Amino acid sequence: MVPQSSNNTQQRGSALIFSLVIMTVITVGAMVAMQRTTLQARMISNLDHGQEVFRATYSTSRSFLAEIDEPGEYQIAANTLGDLILQENASFAQGNPYGLVRLDPFGTNNITRPGYGKAIKAVSINVRMLKEPNLHSAKENEDNSQGGAKFKYYMEANAEGVTNGDVLKSRQQQGFYLIAVSPNQQ
Repeated sequence: MVPQSSNNTQQRGSALIFSLVIMTVITVGAMVAMQRTTLQARMISNLDHGQEVFRATYSTSRSFLAEIDEPGEYQIAANTLGDLILQENASFAQGNPYGLVRLDPFGTNNITRPGYGKAIKAVSINVRMLKEPNLHSAKENEDNSQGGAKFKYYMEANAEGVTNGDVLKSRQQQGFYLIAVSPNQQ
């Protein structure tokens, strides 16, 4: 009976080594799974921040365009964009091409800047003219109560947003036109 007790001792030792190897494999597998989960959580957080800066930038751009597009808000559009048109006309008279002058429409105090979340560092917007204005058709000018010829001004609004730490950025460009009397004629 003595030989059997020595065999049992060897089997118990090999079972211990085998169970340690299995525990090590399970531990390494759990660590890899935790690293992947952490990476996925960071990716989702990054995507969420990207969507937040996109929404803030888009909201700023849409807020500006909504303010100047209201039917009864011609005066807001004229006051906000009139300075741009005057500066652009002066620049053009000096031989410069259209599109060099830029204006922050929220800096004119005619339009209120929308708010944005804590993760957003800043959202800026500027407007520029795209090309030389052209005279609008005479038929549309017949009932012009402003007393001058109306021009079609083609413009572009560029909104840029950035998160805290300048990690993520978003840029929105939207074109629009304004039919108005030249500020020189008012």
